Amino acid sequence: MVLGPDQESEQWVKVVANELGLDYSVASKIRRGDRDVTVCVDNMINFDGRHILIVDDIISSGMTVLKAAQAAQERGARSIHAAVTHALFTWETEAMLKHMGIRQIISCDGVPHSTNKIPLAPIIAKALAS
Repeated sequence: MVLGPDQESEQWVKVVANELGLDYSVASKIRRGDRDVTVCVDNMINFDGRHILIVDDIISSGMTVLKAAQAAQERGARSIHAAVTHALFTWETEAMLKHMGIRQIISCDGVPHSTNKIPLAPIIAKALAS
């Protein structure tokens, strides 16, 4: 299952879920500050025993993804992974996210980072060629 941590992520979550043939859900987020975030996941969504992929555009402080992961864990998720476009976080944030149960974080290589796994050059080249 693909999970978006906030309403803004729905545009990406839908595309990823459709490409992978998976269900998806989008949480709602209240941000009071950079590290003061509440993420609310629909109580009707069944995470029990499911593998969850959190998809978002940016991880910087890591709190939004962390709170989404915690909500999925509390509802019985089997495993949690994250995919983001821009990895703007420190190794300390990465360690915190992994310590809190996110097994893998992958990002695009537009910003050099240890999590880079998705090359952007082929996507940009294809877009420029059309």
